[in-house]
Amino acid sequence: MKLSDLICLLSGQVPVQPFYHAWFSPDDPDLIQLTGRFASQFQELIPAPNRPLKSLRLKNRRNEVRCEIRYHRFDVIDSRLIPMDLTIADGTGQQARMTITRFWSDIPVKESVFQLTPFGS
Repeated sequence: MKLSDLICLLSGQVPVQPFYHAWFSPDDPDLIQLTGRFASQFQELIPAPNRPLKSLRLKNRRNEVRCEIRYHRFDVIDSRLIPMDLTIADGTGQQARMTITRFWSDIPVKESVFQLTPFGS
């Protein structure tokens, strides 16, 4: 998992990477697969009936899970749907559970908090 993915999670977003193709899996109609052009990995979105998303998986071309985010609970805060309880797991089975107990949307952040660098440097 990249640092930018973690920042997405902490800001209440689902870290879906840019993709070129999206389709429903022929083996599982509840599974949505997303791929980029000439990508060596792809993403799987697994929707849930009682919440927006059950999990997001990042897999390699051998269909091995490299990273998975399982969403346990979403709450509406300031008219936004925020993932409040989730588990992050890597391909080796290590995992961490994150529960957000407080969330403030649109708080002012000083520019000095972040040091932005050009992509790829």
